[in-house]
Amino acid sequence: MKCKFYDCPKFSFLGNVSLEELQQVYEVILNKKLIDPAFRRIIANKVEKTNKVKTGEGHRPSALFRYKKGKKN
Repeated sequence: MKCKFYDCPKFSFLGNVSLEELQQVYEVILNKKLIDPAFRRIIANKVEKTNKVKTGEGHRPSALFRYKKGKKN
């Protein structure tokens, strides 16, 4: 079964993830490359920024996000 971007399941089991990591999960499931700004715009109302960052990768630390709780997306 093919799912469209907007009806894919929530991945709350992933915990705190960067938007890049979350986009990679969606791209694997949808089997297509998503445009970064469009992905961020669509996912913005479904996730919330945490006060944590991902470090140790040699670049600026990435902000971590999690799915909003108790809200149907």
